[in-house]
Amino acid sequence: SLKGAARIVGIDPGVRLAHAMEDAFESARKGRLALDAVHIDRLLAAGDYLAHMGKIDITAMAAWLDAEAAAIAALIAELEAIGRG
Repeated sequence: SLKGAARIVGIDPGVRLAHAMEDAFESARKGRLALDAVHIDRLLAAGDYLAHMGKIDITAMAAWLDAEAAAIAALIAELEAIGRG
């Protein structure tokens, strides 16, 4: 899984982002949440971040994560709210 892969290589924001996505999808699967266009947009943004994390050179990862920390944290918070329904 993406969450497991991020955990193995020590990319905690990737772990947290994948976990928040997973919770949002689980809420939708269980019927606690009807995904709308805003939810889908945020999930796609999370997917874009995860895809970028997979492509970035590991030597540049720390600097990139520092630069994107606030945006990633905000996205995680949004996804956590979505996951709570």
